[in-house]
Amino acid sequence: MSVYFDEHFDTLLDDGQFGCTRGRSTTLALVEFAHMLFESSDDSRNIIRVMFVDFSKAFDLIDHNVIASKLYGE
Repeated sequence: MSVYFDEHFDTLLDDGQFGCTRGRSTTLALVEFAHMLFESSDDSRNIIRVMFVDFSKAFDLIDHNVIASKLYGE
């Protein structure tokens, strides 16, 4: 299932997608984020606002077997 999923959705994913993607990690996401902040702070006219949201509890409620069966069309 994972191979088909990766092959099908690789072209559809946003460049800013780091979770559950091959070759991308939390470290890379943090480096990218820090780079964006530092680059934006170079211009004194910019105001930087950051909001962090934790969605992990929402995904704890998902029955992964149901999702897998829907992907397989069962």
